[in-house]
This record gives sequence, structure tokens and C-alpha cells, in this order.
Amino acid sequence: MMNNGGKVCAVRICDPVRLRPESGVGVLGVVSGGEMTLVRGDTTRIVGEKEAFFLFGGSGWELSATHGCADALYITCDIVKDIFGGSVLCEPVLGTLKEIAANVVEEAKRELIEKKFGYAAAAENVVRGFLLRLRREREVFVPRSEYNDETDRFFGGLLAEIDKNYADLTFDDAARFMRLSRAYFSSVFRKHVGTTFSQYLNYVRVRSAINMLRGGGKKSVTDVSLRCGFGTIRNFNRAFREITGYSPRTLPADYELTSLV
Repeated sequence: MMNNGGKVCAVRICDPVRLRPESGVGVLGVVSGGEMTLVRGDTTRIVGEKEAFFLFGGSGWELSATHGCADALYITCDIVKDIFGGSVLCEPVLGTLKEIAANVVEEAKRELIEKKFGYAAAAENVVRGFLLRLRREREVFVPRSEYNDETDRFFGGLLAEIDKNYADLTFDDAARFMRLSRAYFSSVFRKHVGTTFSQYLNYVRVRSAINMLRGGGKKSVTDVSLRCGFGTIRNFNRAFREITGYSPRTLPADYELTSLV
């Protein structure tokens, strides 16, 4: 670890590893060999070579690897809070921003290694610029709890429950899971996520539908809509267009879902 005594330090993350950053801390990483796995509850993201990720401490995501390594930056809560406030990204894999992320990691590491005049501030500025872009371009955020520890713990579990059982989960199920009244749960959910429960649930369902439609096999649009929890094809098409801007049949092959619409 290259620690400049400042707010950014460079690290090499190698297998075997299980990493869950401390609350408020950010970890920006680029997989340099093999692959790594991000896990939250029953939800898994595989991060392959040259792909990038950004983990928030307190988001519920955990990094693990048995055959992989990554070049990364540990970013203190001061910087993360300045840019994101009390928010975290729902999706930690950076997708189309992977090359920019790799350049940021490389440039910050170079500053920390060479230690020229003002290197700590230079590394911090590089990171701040990227995080600001990330905050502007990635609109799906889950604010960390502003409530008590118990509510925070249940809410993290709820997000994992939605990822697992999105097809069957209802508003009442979610309220019971949180042990809150329907009215208060609605307020708490909007406070955490910045949108309604139904809008977020539709987002998760559409995200899963996109993966199914791209997964090969002979699955019809109607079959996918039912598997993802939409009662009718009409509801599915409407939600799909609201979130992606396209119909299921016209979605571009390179479309990447990054935000709630």
C-alpha cells in the first residue's frame, strides 16, 4: 500500500481476498488479471480483466477473489462524502467508464510513486474529478441510512431481497420485511433511494429482463415479462420503455442500463 498520509492511497488487491470497505470509504479498482466477484446478498457481479468497479463502504457490496487481482485506490470518506453526500451507487461495476477509471488509477498511482511537489493534492484532484463525473453520469444511487442502525441493517437486507425475489415481491412484503407501516415505509424508501418502491422494483425487473433477453435461448418477450414479475405484456412494455427509452424488441445490442428514468 502506498499511503501518502493524505486522502488517497494506492493498493494492490490480490487473491485470496474478501473486502468490505469501512463505512464511508470508497475503493476504485481495475481488475488487472483473472476476475473478481462482487456480492450483495444473493446478487453477484463478475468483474473481468480490465473492467472497473467502485465500492462504497456501507453499501452492502463485498469484493472477493480466488483467482484475480486488481490495482486500486482507497479513498477516504472526506472525499467520498464531498462528492456523493450520503449516497452510494446501486451498480458498482462501471461498464463504459472502465478505461477512464483505469487512467485515473494509473495517474494517481504515478503521483504517489514519484512524489513530486504537491503529489498528494494532485492525486486527490485526479480522483475528485472522476468521482464528480461518476456522480453526474450515474443517476442510480442508494443513500446510506440517515436512520438508526437497525433500519440501516434491514434496508440493506431489503435491497438484497429485492434482487433475489423481484418477480414476486410486493410493496406489502417489503414493508413487512422492514417492520414498518405502509405509509412510513413509503417515506423511508424514497428517502433512501430517491424514488418510489414501485419505480425501483420495475427498474430491477427490467434489468433482469434485459439479461434474460440477451442470454440466448428461445425465450419470448411474453415469457420474459412473466418471469420478471410483470402481470401483463402491456405493463412490461410500458415499464421497459419508461426505463430504457426503447421497446424490448428495439433495444440496441450495446445498450447499458445505468440509471432510473
